[in-house]
Amino acid sequence: MRKLSYALLLLAAASTPVAAQVNTDVAINEVFYGGGAGQDWVELINTGNGSIDISNFWFCTRFGYSRLGAQTIIMGDDFNLDPGEIVVVSPGRDLNNSAADLSLYQTNSFGDPNQLLDFVQWGTDARVGRSNEANSRGVWLGDVPVDFVPTAQPGESVSFCGTNSGGGLLTFSSDLMNGAPSQGTSNDALCFVQEEIFADGFEDVI
Repeated sequence: MRKLSYALLLLAAASTPVAAQVNTDVAINEVFYGGGAGQDWVELINTGNGSIDISNFWFCTRFGYSRLGAQTIIMGDDFNLDPGEIVVVSPGRDLNNSAADLSLYQTNSFGDPNQLLDFVQWGTDARVGRSNEANSRGVWLGDVPVDFVPTAQPGESVSFCGTNSGGGLLTFSSDLMNGAPSQGTSNDALCFVQEEIFADGFEDVI
């Protein structure tokens, strides 16, 4: 009887679904959304210690969806990112120039906050996309009003200059800065300017 009970326990454990592990090491590093038709791009970075295949990750912007592996690589080798590697890809659609959001998902379960890896919103404190899921996941503040980065000027991108990003880490709008694009490279030069402004006691330029 005890052997039967143990066998049934093993069978139950084997049939219990195992939750997919959520990646914590891929982040949105820079977004250029003012380029017009087909000219927008998104820069992603692997902040972890192991290689990550992002080909089946997804973008979501204002409830429009695109799988990364189906998009054009603008700069980079492939969708398998080594530690510290950056890739620049097309978002699969034109990003709104004045007010929108951009989410990075591990799967296409867009209503599941646990699958949302990173998020940024610009131009408005209204809910324009997945801000509710981002707030639930703890990667961005607010549902309404929503934390947001001011709209970039023509020719500018929005770059990450903070310390926390991606994989469920909270990013503030003050962690991002509008400025000259640095496609495919680090944001160090732009972020250094921001640090100098803070050190001099001036207000943030964004």
